[in-house]
Amino acid sequence: MELPEIGQKVNVNEGCATIESVKTASDIHSPVSGEIVSINQSVVDDPEKITDSPYESWLFCVKASDLSEIENLLSHTAYETMITAA
Repeated sequence: MELPEIGQKVNVNEGCATIESVKTASDIHSPVSGEIVSINQSVVDDPEKITDSPYESWLFCVKASDLSEIENLLSHTAYETMITAA
C-alpha cells in the first residue's frame, strides 16, 4: 500500500494512493480536492485491517479546499445501491 504524504495537495477524482493485492494494483482517488492532513499508518503496517474491518479502517484524511465537492459524495446506502445494480 502506498498512501499520500501529509501536506500533499490532491485533486478530486485523481489518483493519490495505491493499494495492491495478489492479482492487481489499484489507484485510490481522492474524494475531494485539498491537502492530506493525516494517514492511517496502522493499515500500512497491517493491510488486512481493510479486509477484516472495512468500515472501521480509513486510509487518509483530506482537508477539503472546496466544500461544495462534498455534495457529490455518495452515502453508504447510495453506494451499496450503485454496486449491487452493476
